[in-house]
Amino acid sequence: TLDTNGKTITLTGAITNKSNTIITGNGTIDYPTATDAVKTIINSNGTLTINNSTLKSNARFIALISDGTINVNGGTYVVNASTCSSGCSPFTLSGGIVNINGGTYQGDKLNYLVINSGGTVNFGETKAITISGFPFWNNSGTINFKQGTLKDVSTGVTLKGGNLNISGGSIIASDTGISATSGTVNITGGTISGGATGVAIGEGSGSPTLNITGGSITGTNYTGVYIASGTVTLGQKDGSVSTISPKIYSNNYALMNNGGTWNFYDGVLYGPKKYSGSLSASESGYSIKSDVDSTYGYKSYLSNKYILTVKNG
Repeated sequence: TLDTNGKTITLTGAITNKSNTIITGNGTIDYPTATDAVKTIINSNGTLTINNSTLKSNARFIALISDGTINVNGGTYVVNASTCSSGCSPFTLSGGIVNINGGTYQGDKLNYLVINSGGTVNFGETKAITISGFPFWNNSGTINFKQGTLKDVSTGVTLKGGNLNISGGSIIASDTGISATSGTVNITGGTISGGATGVAIGEGSGSPTLNITGGSITGTNYTGVYIASGTVTLGQKDGSVSTISPKIYSNNYALMNNGGTWNFYDGVLYGPKKYSGSLSASESGYSIKSDVDSTYGYKSYLSNKYILTVKNG
């Protein structure tokens, strides 16, 4: 255990953690002479648990994780690198696991909360927290968004590859909640909202996959779900249809398919312009029906095409 005990520990080189270490206390660990080339103040290959203290650096990252686990239960993280041409964040992974259950994040040059290139990030693993202003970036590996709130960001999560699994919590973005140019997004719960678009996939050279079986998605001014390429599947093909979940909302088109694959098995779309683009597949015997909705303009869902009406006489 490293107890900072209200003191300031000034580093002249990065800490290497290969064991089971706990950082606590109300002091500060500072690396003021670090430069952009130094990259980090902690190289962690073991198990590191941060309960308290301020970790401060002029390097691009606070912790660089290639293996092992970091449990972030609290603390303050200050990144003041002079340049961040390729991004600055408290936690950067090439492997290993980071469990984010707390913390306060600061720094004029801080671009992202996490840059993941091969590890696993669990947001809200044991506790719901709120992060304001610092989004997630995923090149590869996995981000599991379990509970808590990410807000005050332009784009909440950028997925360039790997996997994003959302089972709870809220992502609130001024432009786009989730942007995926490659990889796989699985949404089973939670709420995602963007001032323009809720979830956008395929705006690049990749062919991402978006699976939505629960939760709600809102794209206020443009569309709830935008498909440039790749595959979007609402619900599951299991012979039955839910017209309750998942829910997709917009003040424009609820869903726009501009060149990808759209499979519709469960859920409901709310928007004054219904939806645009072609449907690729749905439950056998069902087609899309749109009813007038007093709040959103139209409500679109799957309805059985073969309804037999028997009249007396």
